[in-house]
Amino acid sequence: MKILCLHGRGTSGAIFKSQTSSIRARLADLNLDFDFLDGQYPCTPAPGVDLFYPPPYYSYYEESPTNTTTPDSHHKTHTWLASIIAERGPYDLVLAFSQGTALAASMILLHELQAQETEFLDPDPESTGPFKSAIFICGGPSLPLLESIGYYISPHTKSRDLASRSVLSSMADSAAILSRGSSRWSSPGLDFDSPPTHPDPDHDQHPGPRVEEQLPSSFTFNKEAEIRREIAGPVQISIPTVHIYGEKDPRYIAGIQLSEVCVRGKRKVYNHGGGHEIPRFEAVSSAIADLVRWAVWAARAEL
Repeated sequence: MKILCLHGRGTSGAIFKSQTSSIRARLADLNLDFDFLDGQYPCTPAPGVDLFYPPPYYSYYEESPTNTTTPDSHHKTHTWLASIIAERGPYDLVLAFSQGTALAASMILLHELQAQETEFLDPDPESTGPFKSAIFICGGPSLPLLESIGYYISPHTKSRDLASRSVLSSMADSAAILSRGSSRWSSPGLDFDSPPTHPDPDHDQHPGPRVEEQLPSSFTFNKEAEIRREIAGPVQISIPTVHIYGEKDPRYIAGIQLSEVCVRGKRKVYNHGGGHEIPRFEAVSSAIADLVRWAVWAARAEL
């Protein structure tokens, strides 16, 4: 099976390949074809990335002061990505991190909206959507795009989303890495606190690996429910999805919100316990690899 891999802003396909090496090593028996794509715009490095990886660095969108996207910028990038998929695909799955997650999710969601508006899915397999399942890592939805298709996004949700981007930039920059190392990922003060874990009821819906859903430190069940109630709209992503995020990530809430954009009975979630990153601890790599296996199984079931 062929997997399109979309990196985060200010990195590259080569960097994302390195970041996922320990996960992919655990999937060698599946004979998967990972295709790592560079963004279309050269850009500045993501905070702290230049300490570990040389240039070039890319973005899937033109740079903006807040690194936010608009519906117009999404449509422009979707057109570009659709041409790449036509040239290098087709793909069975998408594996995406951070900005790559927002891109993949928005493209899938707009396809779902178009299908809903026409009230049927074209039986032509090339017209039924770009992917059969998706793995989203440390990423959230584009709130402007959600709003443009009929989701209600409150002013509080918008302001908190912007604040989380600013906090992430400061927590992940080179100075923070050099002075604090991994301890820089501390509670960012965006409605976080301390965490029970509970079995994910979604795991009983489908065969595959059992991975426990964990709530962020300080998140109560009521708090998570509040976050999920903030996100409701006329259409959801209906393909199987995996959502991986860390409780110390300033963008953690965005990750929860993206999972709510996806159909509950077809999603799995996993808290890796860290920040805005792909940790390479053995237990985390194994858990993520198991989730990728489930996504591969789910994609095959969609055939």
